Amino acid sequence: MIKYQCWNCGAHNEVAHIKTGKCNHCAHVIPPERVYMAYFLDVDAHTLKMVAIDRHNSLNMIYDLLGCRHIDAVRLDETHVAYCDDEGLLREELPCFTTIEGMPHPLAGNLLFVGTNAHGDDCAPSMSLAELQSRLMITRGVFSPLLENIQTDDAVGVQLRALTLRPVTSAPAICA
Repeated sequence: MIKYQCWNCGAHNEVAHIKTGKCNHCAHVIPPERVYMAYFLDVDAHTLKMVAIDRHNSLNMIYDLLGCRHIDAVRLDETHVAYCDDEGLLREELPCFTTIEGMPHPLAGNLLFVGTNAHGDDCAPSMSLAELQSRLMITRGVFSPLLENIQTDDAVGVQLRALTLRPVTSAPAICA
């Protein structure tokens, strides 16, 4: 779970509590200018959801969300950026990848989508979660068994003849 540190008492709050605008330990009001909302694609859970990012600790939060050591910012359009694992496509094993409409290549691993302002700073995206969802497709490999019936004097059954691997592509689910 992503934590947000209150600068009043130093307590670590879960992201879910940031939306209330108060620290869950000292009830200090978190100024809205300190936090911006972003969209997080969790490829393992196959979900897209809104998360709060602390402007003063955004880099560490991005590393934590993506679960990687090196990040890259990929420009989606004039006002949106996707943060991704810079080494995501270089892994020996790739359980899935994400394609984004209008992008020439896929991205691997979790993704964080933010908006950018006129100064190039990160801010909340101007597109809705549904708009982003419509541009995303996650592709995974799925095994399909090929079975055959067997019949002997002693038994009747089914045995595995072969496994085929096929790609399955779907949009992530929006999570509240």
